Amino acid sequence: MVDSVVKNLEYFQDFLENIDCGKIEELEREIRSTVNEAEDAIELEIYEINKLEKGNARESPKTAEERDHMALVPYASAVGSLMYAMVCTRPDIAHAVGVVSRYMANLGKEHWEAVKWLLRYLRGWDH
Repeated sequence: MVDSVVKNLEYFQDFLENIDCGKIEELEREIRSTVNEAEDAIELEIYEINKLEKGNARESPKTAEERDHMALVPYASAVGSLMYAMVCTRPDIAHAVGVVSRYMANLGKEHWEAVKWLLRYLRGWDH
């Protein structure tokens, strides 16, 4: 019994002596950097969504010309693609997709800009 405890202690001592603290610190810095980037992206997304939610009545088209122009925009297709991405692989965009999907019937340029922003956000994702 004592021999096995001594062997285990020796094993752990060898293990701890061989740990490269520089690599651990480098990994910690990389993880912190990645977390900070993700937090910044999420904060920006929340800011854009809140801006869109507050201005929804102002951002809807007011003239027939604006409505005709927005009718040419593939908004429903883009939102559908975002929903597919959200359901299959990207739950982090769920709230944003929910917000932009509310304006299918009466969308304005600001709504289309929000959809394009989401698409750019996804394009920037590396995985």
